[in-house]
Amino acid sequence: MNKKTIFLLLSVVSTSSFAVSTSAPIPSDACHFLSEMPFIKAPSTYKPYSEGSEDYTCGTPYFEIEAPNSSDSINNNIAYYVSGNETKTKKLMLMLNMNNQEPDSVKIARSYFVNGSIEIMKKMFPNSPGKVADIVGSLNKGKYGEYTVDGWRVTSEKKVWPTGRGYELRFTVTPD
Repeated sequence: MNKKTIFLLLSVVSTSSFAVSTSAPIPSDACHFLSEMPFIKAPSTYKPYSEGSEDYTCGTPYFEIEAPNSSDSINNNIAYYVSGNETKTKKLMLMLNMNNQEPDSVKIARSYFVNGSIEIMKKMFPNSPGKVADIVGSLNKGKYGEYTVDGWRVTSEKKVWPTGRGYELRFTVTPD
């Protein structure tokens, strides 16, 4: 092999091993990733979790998802949280509590969850639309899983409550 061929081969091998990495968003920006969503209320200020804590957080109050013609008295609800330290975002989480499992209520609540998850990914991974589309496809099918996008771990999971009377859906983004 000549030098040109070896250089070309090394270039291909070395560039394919580098992964794109998205830097952590500024915490105050991350707190407002879902501010334009009509079903997400304004987040709290990003501040220490408790006095003297190095862990910081912000979050939104729960939004009650009313379902038309529902006989269940407890609504499903959704909220968004960000945590990290003073200067760095370490976790973004959208949480949906499924209290009402009537089909129409589930359908409406899941659409809020999927739309919020999409918005988080659009803000976090604007340069990876293909990976985002794959995850959206899974979410739309009700599939849960773990993915890696631009140096971040993206998970969607279902946690059934010990009472068996409901469950929560969590969409989280954390450094990989």
